[in-house]
Amino acid sequence: QFCVIATRSRKGVTTLTWIDGKDKVLARRELPACKDSGVTLAGQDRHVAIGYSNGPSPVVDTTDEPGTLVPVFVGEGDANTTPVVAWWESTLQLAFQRDGAMGFARFTF
Repeated sequence: QFCVIATRSRKGVTTLTWIDGKDKVLARRELPACKDSGVTLAGQDRHVAIGYSNGPSPVVDTTDEPGTLVPVFVGEGDANTTPVVAWWESTLQLAFQRDGAMGFARFTF
């Protein structure tokens, strides 16, 4: 089991840190997020979804082991917007902005 924490340095670098239940750091990895957008996180069992913007595109990656990221959603929304991520059982649900309106996507794991 692990938890993922997103932090941003004063220089705008976003870092993901995976920790275990005893506060031991399992892995760290920089996230290619733009420095002026948010990061959203949602966990379900061993899956964690990470929503962010890389500048031109909203992005959602998943991780189910420390240090790894698997892209599941890239570029289907407005630039510099951060998707909202949530789990319902084994389904990852996304809400994102596209052409100024709300868009939705689902991915089953």
